[in-house]
Amino acid sequence: MYSDECVRVRKEMDVETEKLQRQKEGLNAKMLQTEKDLQLALKAEQQSHEEDLERMNKEKVRLETESKESIHSGICVSNNLSCQCHLEVEEKSFRCQFVCIAL
Repeated sequence: MYSDECVRVRKEMDVETEKLQRQKEGLNAKMLQTEKDLQLALKAEQQSHEEDLERMNKEKVRLETESKESIHSGICVSNNLSCQCHLEVEEKSFRCQFVCIAL
């Protein structure tokens, strides 16, 4: 009887051990998949960030170039003079050049 009881307990332990081993393997597989998914999401986020930086840098260069090349003109006619102000904007500085012509 004692021997039968030991065999029964041993079988129960073996069944429980196998069950726990399968659970462990399932959790390991789930953990690996989660880690893989997180790595893919991080990579996509990094790529999106790099694309945003590239787009912003291109826009910055475009705006800098545009502001350096931008000449704004205003015409004023008074006292028989036609005056034009050419305003050039360069990196936080302005230069205005007046050209006045007698009418």
